Amino acid sequence: NHADTTAGLSGINKLKSVNRFWTLTPGAALTFATYSTTFNFVAVDVDAGATPASFIVARKNAGVWSYPTLGAALALSTAATGMTQAGGFGEYAVGQGFPAFSLTKLVSVFWDPVNLSANPKFIPGALAQYSVLVSNAGGPADNNSVFITDATPPNLALNVSGATGPITFAQGTPSSTLTYNFIALGDLTDDVDFSNDAGATWTYVPTAAADGCDTAVTHLRINPKGIFIGNPTPPAPSLSLTFRMCVQ
Repeated sequence: NHADTTAGLSGINKLKSVNRFWTLTPGAALTFATYSTTFNFVAVDVDAGATPASFIVARKNAGVWSYPTLGAALALSTAATGMTQAGGFGEYAVGQGFPAFSLTKLVSVFWDPVNLSANPKFIPGALAQYSVLVSNAGGPADNNSVFITDATPPNLALNVSGATGPITFAQGTPSSTLTYNFIALGDLTDDVDFSNDAGATWTYVPTAAADGCDTAVTHLRINPKGIFIGNPTPPAPSLSLTFRMCVQ
């Protein structure tokens, strides 16, 4: 590994990388706009458990690491494209990057008991709709390792009615590749859990009141399954979650 990879400075996961690095030096009197490179390696240089299809290229120039646009990532080679002469050459490392998650949460009023769905207001008895977008502009996350936890805000209660559960799960474009499974509110083997003690335990079974909500739920937690893939080149793989809250 490059010394910066070993030290955690290159953005490459030292446990899921190619155990070598490359140095490119310009020849004399070269003039060009852009260049591409293909880094070849042998199987014994690849860490066990690494996924070459998920490899990125990291470049260190003038002491700064950057991440060129990826070309083909194959079993024994990884390509980078679109680099410029002005940007320089330098030292290169290849491997899986660390996940780089971003999360955006939006809220809107879905319905209220006075205006119904026509320009509804945030008044007692209303339903607020939350949308959470999660994207990954880094390396892939480990299998089954993604947990998304959300606290119930004051004066709101989670809506737990509906046969398909309180969460609507959707893939972004491109897809996160994660899967989401809901069986029942009281099923502790599916991909959503509930807490009534601020997240200390996750075994609470919600019960819908007349309005479809449960005031005892303090937190919900979603653990979709699989590997959340990533890509430093936009658009990043993503998923979205939608759920509703009753305004008290």
